[in-house]
Amino acid sequence: MNFFDILAQLAQGISFTLLVTLVCSATGLFVGLFVSCLRRLDFLWLSRAIDSYTYVFRGVPVLVLLFMVYFGLPGVGFKVPPLMAMALSLGLVA
Repeated sequence: MNFFDILAQLAQGISFTLLVTLVCSATGLFVGLFVSCLRRLDFLWLSRAIDSYTYVFRGVPVLVLLFMVYFGLPGVGFKVPPLMAMALSLGLVA
């Protein structure tokens, strides 16, 4: 492996990192805006459900949530690609 092969692999890694960052940021923004809009409706049962959601997903470590999404959902019957599992798990934490 020469120097240019290494640079090509690094460039591929940078592009993948940027893609993951943009997808996870967009997912987190969408979920955060959706939850905050629901919170503004001021229904008691909805407020408690959102508080429970926030308590659970903020308390679970991100790596554990990523493992639960990537390895747990196929056990239920949903095959999740790695990028979607990452976007879903990081978006739920946001």
